[in-house]
Amino acid sequence: MTELQSKTAYPSDAAWETLHSFELKFGDCWKNCGGYCCKTNHPTQNFALMKKDSAGMVFMPQEYEFLKKHTRLQTGFEESHRHHTFTFDKERGLTLGFDTAVCSLGGICSLPQYRPLICKFYPYYPIVTPEDGSVNDFITGSLIDQYWGDLGVEHPCWLHRTQGPAVKIAVQKSAPALDHPYFIFYMGAAAIFANHITRHCRSDHLATFKEDPRKFFRGWETMYLMGAFINVEELALELKEFHSRVERRHGAFEI
Repeated sequence: MTELQSKTAYPSDAAWETLHSFELKFGDCWKNCGGYCCKTNHPTQNFALMKKDSAGMVFMPQEYEFLKKHTRLQTGFEESHRHHTFTFDKERGLTLGFDTAVCSLGGICSLPQYRPLICKFYPYYPIVTPEDGSVNDFITGSLIDQYWGDLGVEHPCWLHRTQGPAVKIAVQKSAPALDHPYFIFYMGAAAIFANHITRHCRSDHLATFKEDPRKFFRGWETMYLMGAFINVEELALELKEFHSRVERRHGAFEI
């Protein structure tokens, strides 16, 4: 499909409503971990720059716009909102966007039904296979959850520790609602970014894993915020290749 041909439009409001109807139902899981996913309150995460007792939110741009348009953003999101872009194919002018906000609600959502998808899927963010729309892989937790095994520390999330296989099966059931090129690309891009950061942390800063976990997370925070784990050219190529896989099945689409 050429650039002059029509592109698949952004997901409709109905598609976002269907996706936001997804819920993991495993009881009051937060009672077993002190609400870790909403508070970043693990004693080893001795951050100095990232806000404590809060959680960083990441949205697909159209997700943020859908929630904002229908006044469904959680309290405090508009005030802390930022939009970011990354051009991964300069020749075609392809730019990935993402939106962030800081949640300081401590697990008491102002609109639980419309909390961000990154929260709804936690601790397993689904990765959709472009070729057939199935969910066969996941990102485990958030960016800062990738290193517990390396550090020899038990994962703080009770769902991950005790209900992992059942949670993955539940998340896989959302696959039909995710079979849109916009969803496939952005969820795949999130996985590519998380794996890119983790891979470079492990390969370029291996010695840090031998340190005290508190020291590791303090150092990780500084290096992450400085972009020390990102190889721009390599990341752009990974995103470009994944975008091509989505296009081969769906044709051109709005991003």
